[in-house]
Amino acid sequence: CKHALLLQSLNLRACRRLTDGCLKYIGNLLRLQHRKGHPPLTSLDLGGCSRLTDDGVATILPSCSSLTHLDLRGCKQLTPRIEELLAKYCPAMADLTLPKFEDT
Repeated sequence: CKHALLLQSLNLRACRRLTDGCLKYIGNLLRLQHRKGHPPLTSLDLGGCSRLTDDGVATILPSCSSLTHLDLRGCKQLTPRIEELLAKYCPAMADLTLPKFEDT
């Protein structure tokens, strides 16, 4: 599927079966897209994907340095650690929606 390598915007909102393993696969596709010189992913909506963890999101972030929009609301397993990862890997971020973190 050669057109899968032209992802600039990806909306997976409320995909409750989306797992960390799925994000690893998507990250691999994004790395391939980058190597082929295609435009980078700039918008990603993972809102409501409640099975995702910090480690899973961390697998995709190195491939998302051009990300300007990210929605993570409703990703209940994420922790404040995700903010550190986003600051490290996504310097172009302009529109970020994070989940409400529970007090630990």
